[in-house]
Amino acid sequence: MQQTLPMRRSEPARRGRRRPQLELRWAGLPVTILGLLALWQLVVVAGGYRPFILPGPALVAERFLQAAGRGILWQHTSATLVEALGGFGIALVLGLSVGYLLAKLPWLERALAPVLAASQAIPVVAVAPLVILWFGPGLRSKLLIAALITFLPILISTVVAIRSIPRELRE
Repeated sequence: MQQTLPMRRSEPARRGRRRPQLELRWAGLPVTILGLLALWQLVVVAGGYRPFILPGPALVAERFLQAAGRGILWQHTSATLVEALGGFGIALVLGLSVGYLLAKLPWLERALAPVLAASQAIPVVAVAPLVILWFGPGLRSKLLIAALITFLPILISTVVAIRSIPRELRE
């Protein structure tokens, strides 16, 4: 007796059957966003908050459109991007360089490990006012704060990545 294999559905039939599920899944996103906006407005109205304490979503949208129309939004966005990406770039260069040295020189890692651990024990939020006092409120202090936030994760990732390379590949 010959056994027959079950017939597979054609590709269009399978796609057609999944399409309503996909549409329902994406339909939930606007409903969720509208629900959160309505909840926000309800909290503002029920709590009787003044606009300078908790503005409603309509006021936030209005001010956003005003800032975008006057060009202020792009000006501030570009300044923030320069500060964040500049600080990340500094941390990237230093983190990769120091990470490579620590991965290749175990004695250096043993010497710097306590200093690195101590530097991360103090939150950046506590150090930021001191950095601003020492370096001023300009770009330099903002770059340094952004670099401090991202330096150690880059350093640790670099050390772990270099040490995880098999010896055969390194040779």
